[in-house]
Amino acid sequence: MSSLVPEHVLKQVQTFRLSSLVPEHVLKQVPGLPGYSDGHEYERLANGQHDEDSPQRATKYNYKIYASIICALFVTFLAFKGAVNTHISISTMPNTSSPTIAIPKYMPEEQINTTESQLQQINATKSNLDQIVDIPKETKALVVSARSRDVIHWMEDVQEDWIQYPYLVTEDTNPNSTLSVPANDGNEAMRYFSFIIDNYDSLPDIIAFRHGHNTTWHQRFDSAAEVNHLNLTTVRLRGYQNFNCELRVLGCDQHIYLADKQRAENATNDESNGRLSTRSDPPVDEAIYQNWDAWFGVPMPEDVTSACCAQFAVSKEAVYRRTKEKYMEYRQWLLSTNLESRHSGMVFERLWHVVFGMAPVVCGSDEQCYCDVYTTPLSGTCPP
Repeated sequence: MSSLVPEHVLKQVQTFRLSSLVPEHVLKQVPGLPGYSDGHEYERLANGQHDEDSPQRATKYNYKIYASIICALFVTFLAFKGAVNTHISISTMPNTSSPTIAIPKYMPEEQINTTESQLQQINATKSNLDQIVDIPKETKALVVSARSRDVIHWMEDVQEDWIQYPYLVTEDTNPNSTLSVPANDGNEAMRYFSFIIDNYDSLPDIIAFRHGHNTTWHQRFDSAAEVNHLNLTTVRLRGYQNFNCELRVLGCDQHIYLADKQRAENATNDESNGRLSTRSDPPVDEAIYQNWDAWFGVPMPEDVTSACCAQFAVSKEAVYRRTKEKYMEYRQWLLSTNLESRHSGMVFERLWHVVFGMAPVVCGSDEQCYCDVYTTPLSGTCPP
């Protein structure tokens, strides 16, 4: 048999007993292996023969059986080599920082699929979180148009997250301010427009425009309180909001009538003295009428009215409804008009809500205004 199966292979077969790979009844047919039987043992023993006395026995070997054993040994060798290589590959695999989920041995296939799906969700969420950037905090600016006699210490009581821009000017034509303006014309309108023009490319999110006084006849609360309790949500939603809520007596009772028919009626009415509004100055009304088309580019309304007194808050989105060039045009009119500053400033006092995109007439109840514009306790009891 050594000519067909090497001796060391036979020894390995005898040592490792590969009965798990080669059936027992096959092993019994291989000469030289324990348990071999060719079916003629009893016949030979009856004739006085022994296994080792039968030299012809080798000629009856089944060559197919040898081939089967060789194949089984070769397959076993390949399987053993593959298992060793796999173990080496796994052992030398680099560790990664990706999150892993331990899968228990003998886990059902459905549960394995679910676990892998959860891992994919974790990886997707991690990827999304990596792309999130810090959201900048909302910026707020307090722009104050103050005269030399104004005491602006109240600004120290305003919350620290308001960036303060005090425009301090003297009563003469020479500006004396840490923030410069082209000329001391147009009252607060010159300061408001100058701030917008100078900061147009980097405006804060919310801008509050105020006078330099702390208390006065056209505001119920002191200035610091009104700024600190301003309802920023209302400003964001509307874009423009006047601080004044005494609407019945401070603004909405003052209509500027711009329709041609009403202008003609006013011109012939002795009681109105030729005025275009119920309470205003003729130069103011006429300037609005003459400049409406050029300034706003929309059909002229029949009348214009809103809360008075030029203290308001706007969002930067409302400011961006008009170009920087348009604000420069407004300011240039203040510089070139022959009107006195009190009249030229009054023109825009009546038009601030239109400048920032509101309807020509903006009025309502005082109670609802306080509820919308301020937070507690300044908001009072809101109507149902």
